[in-house]
Amino acid sequence: MRRGVGSSRRRNRKRVWIISILFVLCLALVLGYMAYENLIFTADGVQLSFFDSLFNKEEEDKPEENPDTPKPTITTEAPTTQATTQATEAPKPELPDLSAKWITLANLKSENYVNSLINDDVKQILVTVKDKDGIFHLPAENDIINGKNIVADDAEMIANSIKTLKDNDVYIICGISALRDNVLARAHRNEAVTTNGETLWLDRDNMTWFDPSSETAANYIIAMADALYDMGIDEVMLTNFAYPYMGKYNLIMNKPDENVLAALAEKITESDMPMGVVAVTAADKATTGQNISLLEEHFDRIMVTGSPESDSAKVISDQMKDLDKLTYIVDNPIENINHIYTK
Repeated sequence: MRRGVGSSRRRNRKRVWIISILFVLCLALVLGYMAYENLIFTADGVQLSFFDSLFNKEEEDKPEENPDTPKPTITTEAPTTQATTQATEAPKPELPDLSAKWITLANLKSENYVNSLINDDVKQILVTVKDKDGIFHLPAENDIINGKNIVADDAEMIANSIKTLKDNDVYIICGISALRDNVLARAHRNEAVTTNGETLWLDRDNMTWFDPSSETAANYIIAMADALYDMGIDEVMLTNFAYPYMGKYNLIMNKPDENVLAALAEKITESDMPMGVVAVTAADKATTGQNISLLEEHFDRIMVTGSPESDSAKVISDQMKDLDKLTYIVDNPIENINHIYTK
């Protein structure tokens, strides 16, 4: 009898071990699938996207900017050419010379600051309404924008301040981060920049990018431009209109193609909204895909960070045919503001 009892116990222990092993294997398969679906490559190595909140915590915890802190300005000296248009379309209006102060969204949420712009007779401003985080800070009667839950809670407040400025004849340029987007690019992984077609690539700030061939990115940019046009905004300035140029971009699957980027430029500039693009001078054009001579055929302004005498500005101007489109973004240490102007 003792041998029978011992044998039965051994069989029970064996069953427990088998069940435990099967459970561990099933759990490993489930976790492996979740990891595969959320695997991303960052500048610091491989990570899982459901940990994004940890990576972005530092940025979320940053205090809001002081709305009374002055920012840079934007200026242009005498751009006289009209935007390139197709023969069958009415030409876009001639763009004015720029002398625009670059302000922040926090500035526009301060009634005192908005009134100070009017009292100081500021005639032109630039404000970024959609940055790399992917959030749009103005209301839009547009299914592409509203259907994605990407409109910020402060959109109506920002819109009211812009209306006040427009009522006082202030010329307004709105900045949009074009391809560097941390919301829609994550939602459309098959159209985002990846390392192998499936694994998301992130830049050094853990931000996702659209591939320039993305239809979603093109439609989103057009939708934002149309929404701004309907609000009476005067111009759009695109930043991050390039292939990624920060982080371990050598590991990206699709290599930069200047023709793909130029094709995107042609598509989005069919909008009635005058549109400029910021040239990336921190990296070689073979990395960014920006061929300035191709882009200037479609954009109304080519914007470069630096004064006309700077090396970065000279690099861009040497690639251009129409220098009237060249616009400079510089620091003005006397007024402590960014200045954008054309010469």
